[in-house]
Amino acid sequence: MRDPRVYVTVFRFRLLGLLYTGTGLPLVSNDDIQVRIMSGKVKVIGHLKEFKGSEVTTVDGRLLEGVDSVILATGYDHDLSVLDQSLGLDQKELNLYKQVFPIHEKHHTLALVGCLRVSGPNPTAMELQSRMAAYTLSGRHKLPTFEVMKADSDRWKDLARRSDGSYRFSYISVMVYEELAAEIGVAPYFWPLVFSGKPKLAVKALLGPLFPFVYRLVGPGAWEGAESAMEKALEENKQSLCNRTLPTSAQFRETLGLPAWTRALALLAACLAMYAYLYGI
Repeated sequence: MRDPRVYVTVFRFRLLGLLYTGTGLPLVSNDDIQVRIMSGKVKVIGHLKEFKGSEVTTVDGRLLEGVDSVILATGYDHDLSVLDQSLGLDQKELNLYKQVFPIHEKHHTLALVGCLRVSGPNPTAMELQSRMAAYTLSGRHKLPTFEVMKADSDRWKDLARRSDGSYRFSYISVMVYEELAAEIGVAPYFWPLVFSGKPKLAVKALLGPLFPFVYRLVGPGAWEGAESAMEKALEENKQSLCNRTLPTSAQFRETLGLPAWTRALALLAACLAMYAYLYGI
């Protein structure tokens, strides 16, 4: 996710009737929001004051009629005040091992999933966190000593602190994926896959998109359909975006009824015309 300060310099919020407080909160903005507002497809209304049936009154006195529904997309904030303070969890920072288990919790029967933001897809991180919690709570995975967990938690907290010194619940996605996968033994390492006779799969796991099923290739919870899913994923994604197949050069020439040698003739004609232009013939 981009730094909100980037959007402040790109988008003219006040001109568009939008309000940004500049508090450093996460900001998600559509790339073509300006065009949609200026074209009238999106209308900026402002704050709402009162509802009466299908009528809505705004704080500046405008009356909106025929309103079918109102969607409150307010987002949410992390609030851990319901938990015991001895766990060391508050709004300023989280003392978590791999951002899942509170390091000060004695029996490790509490796991937090989703208390972070990643720069890439969330589902992969959430699934790996859930698997780590499930394996640990079921006894299939054993957490390290307190000293090891504290050192790891401090490292993650340092990574989450930005240059202004404040703490953010955000991390680089690849780091989160790889560390969680290595912790529970499901990381698809490159050389083991190569030596197992699957070099193409190793390259895809290393350089390809990190879909959740990439971490179902090996280790606990391995899925026999993961390799097939990786083969189909990119093609299926392309099919979902491609609503029109463009013809190849040869097919395009066939539709025009032009033989292949016409390209050479056209190139020769262009060269002769350029020669005549340069030398005044």
